[in-house]
Amino acid sequence: MKKLPLLLPLTLFAGAITITNDSPYTLTATVFSNANIQLGSMTIGTNESVTWEDTSYGTYQPGVINAPYSVIWTCSSGADYGVSYNIGDAATTSAQESAGARYCQEKNPKAGP
Repeated sequence: MKKLPLLLPLTLFAGAITITNDSPYTLTATVFSNANIQLGSMTIGTNESVTWEDTSYGTYQPGVINAPYSVIWTCSSGADYGVSYNIGDAATTSAQESAGARYCQEKNPKAGP
């Protein structure tokens, strides 16, 4: 019971965002802090969403607020797809709302909905 009060205040600073790939491509989403430090990267399939938490990627530091976040979207070929800026804690961002080309030159893009 003594550990619970100690852990509860620490989790209040943990950040989380929902990252949605609403593009017709499988994309890699790389999350950056407000200080432009890479916090995590994940591959997200077409029409899938991931809730990213800084505690999940070993980047959590008690008392450090990393928001607002940025997400760089990258095609499987390594080409840039887009960038989402100024994502607040507990917010949602999507590939189609990003700034950039929002297109991947691939042999077999997945069909949309």
